[in-house]
Amino acid sequence: MDKNMIDAESGGALMDKTLAVERHLISNMASNTQQFGTKGGVVTSRVVNEVGAFDNLRVENQLTKLTSLVRQLTIGQH
Repeated sequence: MDKNMIDAESGGALMDKTLAVERHLISNMASNTQQFGTKGGVVTSRVVNEVGAFDNLRVENQLTKLTSLVRQLTIGQH
């Protein structure tokens, strides 16, 4: 997914939406991509690696930081 695709799907600039609307939109787009594939109808198989508890905690912490940064950016633009 690129920015133009997301903006088109959201009916305007994604940054103009609330955080909840942004998450819902991106979640729906990701689900649709998984269900219907990508452009050209090419379906590729993927290998999913197991993530250990330590790695999972690290990813959660990074996601929390990223969410905080996005909120700060969103608040700063309004």
